[in-house]
Amino acid sequence: MSSNQIEQLIGAYNLKDFGVRGDGNGDDAAKINDALVQIAAKSVANGLVFVPPGTYIVYGSIVIPSNITLMGFGSASVLKLGINQNVDIIQLNNVQNIRLKDLRIDGNRANNTSGNGNGVYLFNCQDLWLDNVEVTSCVADGFAIDQVTRLKSKNCQAFDNGRHGVSLNMTKFSRFSDLESFNNGM
Repeated sequence: MSSNQIEQLIGAYNLKDFGVRGDGNGDDAAKINDALVQIAAKSVANGLVFVPPGTYIVYGSIVIPSNITLMGFGSASVLKLGINQNVDIIQLNNVQNIRLKDLRIDGNRANNTSGNGNGVYLFNCQDLWLDNVEVTSCVADGFAIDQVTRLKSKNCQAFDNGRHGVSLNMTKFSRFSDLESFNNGM
């Protein structure tokens, strides 16, 4: 059985198999987004997408489709916003059944001094899980959560963001445990 057949059978994929570099150079956003769309189309249930250790520079939002788990290796898997960008790094709009796990999101605020870019923007979503996600140095909010139903967050951090660590609006049936928010709004 080939590795592609095994990936399809268990629904686990590695971003680097889709040409994503993660070497801290260039723009990985388009290839990450393309990989997520392909994986969502292939996966019957949840597509598990591994983000290997590295720094993934993005010059655009990572838009995650429904039924995807994006899983890194803690602070070794970094999604970092490129220079002079005014976008949310991870964006979830009108989706469901998403998991973000073991990731570091870096807004690169030193090189993005204006705008409203958030680290993780969730809008009108349901059934989301955030586990060990660290968001830092965004121009606006670390986590901007608006009209979300059934969000479970644990062991997450938001720090050194320009506005709020966590911004909640019209969020229901959600649970936050071990959430740290510090040095925001400075």
